[in-house]
Amino acid sequence: MASQLITFFLSFALFAGMAFLSYNEASLLLDPYNVVWRRREMPKAAWAIEQLRSAEIEHLAKQPDIYDTLIVADSRGSWGNIREVNRVTNSRLFSLNASGDTPIGWLPKIRWAVQTQTKLRRIILYLSIGQFQVAPQRDLLLFHEHPYVTGESWLSYYWTFSNLPYQTFLRSAGYYMQRIAGLSKDSATIINSGFDEETGELTLFGQSYPQFVPTDEDRAKFQSLVSSDPPERLRFHDSIYGSADLATLLKDRPIREDQVTSFIELLQVIRANGLQAECVVTPTPIAGLRLTPSKFYLEWMHLVVQHCGAIWDFSLPAPITGDNYNFRDMDHFLPYVSKMILVRVLGGELPELRKYPDFGVQVLAREFETYHDRWERAMMCWERSAFGGDDRRCSTPFVNR
Repeated sequence: MASQLITFFLSFALFAGMAFLSYNEASLLLDPYNVVWRRREMPKAAWAIEQLRSAEIEHLAKQPDIYDTLIVADSRGSWGNIREVNRVTNSRLFSLNASGDTPIGWLPKIRWAVQTQTKLRRIILYLSIGQFQVAPQRDLLLFHEHPYVTGESWLSYYWTFSNLPYQTFLRSAGYYMQRIAGLSKDSATIINSGFDEETGELTLFGQSYPQFVPTDEDRAKFQSLVSSDPPERLRFHDSIYGSADLATLLKDRPIREDQVTSFIELLQVIRANGLQAECVVTPTPIAGLRLTPSKFYLEWMHLVVQHCGAIWDFSLPAPITGDNYNFRDMDHFLPYVSKMILVRVLGGELPELRKYPDFGVQVLAREFETYHDRWERAMMCWERSAFGGDDRRCSTPFVNR
């Protein structure tokens, strides 16, 4: 009798495990990018970055009366401690970020959002010069927008995303086999295709990363590594560049007219719907600014402020941009930096912002000529100080309007 019970329970467990595996793998086979099935929970192994745009729009469509502010950004908007920002500024922000996004990609999403998001009052645009230099690549899955945004038929949309990456299937199947066998050490799942449903921040790289804050111990470790680096090495918090890497970044690409045209139309759509546009020039490490001629960079910034009327410039060479510890890599700043950006723009208060008065200068279009000279002087000062990240002598205080 006991042996029969053991056999029964083993058979039941095996059957249940196979059914569970079959359901999840069937959903992956039939809808590999989760664009129609909309399963609420799946392993990291079954997640692909191409799912993000679709899932974000789907989420906003189901929550049209929550958010008063959208952050429109490329991957620089992935993390920003938005819960803390909301608390400090009494706002409801959602980060509509997607890797490689540009004004051409933002325009149709904002056209859709202003018609559907009933509480929307403000759009924060995270701007960088590289967004205005790249050609649109609509044929890539990474840039394929949701049917709500484009008007594409659902059949066409599903067909576009119906080709399952073979390695994704193997990783997912292996994940479930390990769980069934009790061998899996990573039970974490991706909810709603990899982003936090309250803030829009990515969760793919771990729940703790958006809340990362610097510590004395972490900073000391970083400084120790920097001090032992050879002269040709450039280190950031999460990445290292050699001389060969830097050479590939030295590309003189012109500003594209199609990106500028989309940017202008984007601002027109925002204003025509009675919304406020906040144009934010994102921070770039001084080491990265050196790869772009200052004259060219400032001409781009002048173009932006002409159309925005005013900008928040966080690229002014100053202690934050002069310290590579504050950046993941050449292009991405850490979450606590993004938090300071958002709180500054929204008029909130943080102790950190009082320490860095030059981080986030509000510049009106009519003031740009004077600001142009100030920016160049700051850059020359930091060049002379050989990237002295904590050297305040190169900083000049300002008063935000």
